[in-house]
Amino acid sequence: MLVLLPAAHTAFAGAGSVEYRVAWDNADSRYHVYMRPTTAPSPDLSMTGQVTLRVPHATGTSKFTVTDIKPKAGTTWSLSSEVFGPSEDKAIDYLSFSFMPIDVRAFAFKAGVEQEAFSFKNTGPCMGSVALMNNNTDPFNQPPDAPNNSAGTNPGNQFANAGWGATDDNDYSGNYGTAAECGGTTIINTAPVANKDTATTSADKAVTIDVLKNDSDADGDMLVIASFTQGSKGSVKQSGNSLIYTPTADATGTDTFTYTIADPDGAKSTGTISVTLTTVTPPPEELVAQTDSFNVQATTGGITLDVLANDTIPAGQSVTLTVVDAPKHGTATVVNNKIVFIPTAGYSGTDTLTYRITDAAGKQTEAGITLTIKAATPPTDTCAAPPANPVDNKAYYRINWSATDQRYHVYMYASSVPSPNNLTSAQVTLKAPIGKDAAAFTPTDVQSAFTGLSWSNNSSVHAPTEDTAASYLSFTPAISNAKAMPWQAGTEIEVFSFANKGACLGSVSLLENATDAFNQPAAAPNNSVGTNPGNSLVNLGWGSMDTDNYAGNYGCPATCSTDTTSKDSDADGLTDAEEATLGTNPNSNDTDGDSILDKEEIGSTLSKALDTDGDGVINALDKDDDNDGIPTSAEKGDANNNSKPDYLEKPTTPTVKSVAVPTLTQWAQLLLSFLLGAVALRKYGRLGK
Repeated sequence: MLVLLPAAHTAFAGAGSVEYRVAWDNADSRYHVYMRPTTAPSPDLSMTGQVTLRVPHATGTSKFTVTDIKPKAGTTWSLSSEVFGPSEDKAIDYLSFSFMPIDVRAFAFKAGVEQEAFSFKNTGPCMGSVALMNNNTDPFNQPPDAPNNSAGTNPGNQFANAGWGATDDNDYSGNYGTAAECGGTTIINTAPVANKDTATTSADKAVTIDVLKNDSDADGDMLVIASFTQGSKGSVKQSGNSLIYTPTADATGTDTFTYTIADPDGAKSTGTISVTLTTVTPPPEELVAQTDSFNVQATTGGITLDVLANDTIPAGQSVTLTVVDAPKHGTATVVNNKIVFIPTAGYSGTDTLTYRITDAAGKQTEAGITLTIKAATPPTDTCAAPPANPVDNKAYYRINWSATDQRYHVYMYASSVPSPNNLTSAQVTLKAPIGKDAAAFTPTDVQSAFTGLSWSNNSSVHAPTEDTAASYLSFTPAISNAKAMPWQAGTEIEVFSFANKGACLGSVSLLENATDAFNQPAAAPNNSVGTNPGNSLVNLGWGSMDTDNYAGNYGCPATCSTDTTSKDSDADGLTDAEEATLGTNPNSNDTDGDSILDKEEIGSTLSKALDTDGDGVINALDKDDDNDGIPTSAEKGDANNNSKPDYLEKPTTPTVKSVAVPTLTQWAQLLLSFLLGAVALRKYGRLGK
């Protein structure tokens, strides 16, 4: 006996495969499995094999039962797996036989010569054809290379001979011949019987019906629900071996539907299900106030809250609405059984209140209301909207006028960040209304938004022949840091701002390279003064020195205004323009939060804002105005009753008078005088005796 145990992936020269066939022999009433090689393997070393048969599914005594396996001499074949009626094909049982060699050369294959591998008997009745599995098409073996079936098995036909390749290759190539047709008596299947079912439920409740519980099958076969219909007053769905009937709302009376059962051989029977629908008597309604929540916008007008909309009020009853606990940040009054809420001016945040409803019989119920008060939304500034459909690696320009600081501000927008960020040149050209003499538009106090770039007005052309009603003003930067522009993808950045020394004559816009007569032709202008006024920008992170990364303008023309005295956003007595000059917050009447209004801390002279401690920080921005270590908020009193609050008084050090200390000479003179005095006193005393 020769047994070889090859290592994984051991391979010999050669190519070939083996085919399988199954046949029935009436002479011995046995099934025989044959093999036929396409070539003779060299060396002929058969290692492993598997044969899987498809037999008719049956249960009980009708089941296909393998016995008395007779293998070819020098081999062993065993029934290694049985899977009965899997979900992939419930009409089939899968039987797998495994081969292990006693002698790896036992088959002694010859090209094209068939030989028997093994045979066996079936002790069950003849139920029909027996066939070999087709690896590629059988649903129980999908996908063929790594099956993922319902039983978790690997049923595919397989054979490995080292003479045909690696030992872990599958040298099985297919089947030949026809299915094996057994002889003998065929068992006649008896169809199942589906019996009538009944159920009772109400219109608001689904009911589960175990329809198979009272059904029968003479053969003892396992039954399944093959199909079912829908009711006219409700819907039906399957859950395992049961059907769930859900009535429609308010349905009453009787509803019927059918279902069909089947046994493993496909025999079917249909039964009827009758459902009685009882009337649902709703419980009496109770008066119930439900919790409410509202999101409201801060507004000077009243906001109507329909708090009764979600409350339970019995039909036909009238109720009275009252406010029990008032809100803390506004007022709440009842108008036509609705609550009108007016928030405190300037407040945003949350607030709560409680209301009560009372019916005619005096029954009461209460509920709370939570209000989320959102700050009033300012009108959308469409002029600050980003450019539509911006192109990557390009910059867009915008100009804006600020009434607060009386300056023009220039912005740039990019949808992508240059890499590396290396600005080499830029030009922004504005078009302003023409003015004469002192009224002429004259940029002054140009301020760059960040260090590393110093913008200046390098060219001003007034009333050229191309447009005698306009002044063209060009600005360029002196670049000391090519990375200074803090580009942010999808966000505009301010680049520089300036004031106009001339008069406010109208709107200022950015030059349109493609259409402005003063910039034609756009690629190489040939205007009346020989300038190149077009907007431009070159950043090596977006291209080369020859690439103009300016794409266009967005926003609206900048319209100046001279009325800055009337706007006082925080109502503290200082205009927004004045607060912009002082550095205080125009939207807060107490910028430093010390409980002293900005106007009071500034003093009577705007140009000489109070700075009590002289530290360079005006009182309106200083939390300790007199720098005595005590916060201003704690010094609003007048400790010394001099009609001046303590926070406006500098701390003083009490005056300490100096005391003269005698010198050594003076001490000697004092001592001598003391001694002479003592002697004289003694002498005087003696003379008196």
